[in-house]
Amino acid sequence: MKFLIDTADTAAIRRLNGLLPIEGVTTNPSIVAKTKREPYSVFREIKDILQDKPLFVETLGRTGDEIVEEAGRIVSKLGKDTVIKIPVSPEGLSAIKRLAQDGYITCATAVFTLSQALLAGRAGARYVAPYVNRISDKGNDGVAVTASIGEAFRKYGIECTVVGASFKNVRQVEDLSRLGVDSVTLPVDIFDKIINVEGTEEAIVKFEKDWETLGFGKSLYSIPERFMR
Repeated sequence: MKFLIDTADTAAIRRLNGLLPIEGVTTNPSIVAKTKREPYSVFREIKDILQDKPLFVETLGRTGDEIVEEAGRIVSKLGKDTVIKIPVSPEGLSAIKRLAQDGYITCATAVFTLSQALLAGRAGARYVAPYVNRISDKGNDGVAVTASIGEAFRKYGIECTVVGASFKNVRQVEDLSRLGVDSVTLPVDIFDKIINVEGTEEAIVKFEKDWETLGFGKSLYSIPERFMR
């Protein structure tokens, strides 16, 4: 499973990218709005942090023509390797098909059903982003739906990567990993919950305290030479 960060907080991206094998960053208009910054300055800073890893930027157009036009502007400012996120509305699916034919990299987002994902994959989307927790909130099993999308892509030979999105807890991430889902994009708080596990910190503290009872300080390298012979 590959891990992406779902945020536009450049400080958090820099921190997590320094700690973990991050595979990219996903954004959407709501996430970018939280920064209170000019959007393209945020996007360029994220690209500088990521180097050759993908940045996902979402369109706001409502018609196919508007989406295609906006995708062109995004790519002209940020580069052809930018992944264009497009919600899977009827107009969005039309735009995905047109953009894919022109060589754009697209991600179908706001996916709630297997059928939506299949249509997006057939239209040429390189990625699909099912909303795991929101699917569950609407009465379906978000984990099961997301896993079924990956299975269907493999069954029908659709070259499209599943990026699970919209998470409430770590358990959902772990369930998807057991089911072989390609990738997930996680908000910063979920990453921090995965990284900072209470039991691990308790074990570290115990190791330190037990070692200190020997009187040699906290480091193995602080042991006087005479005790190393």
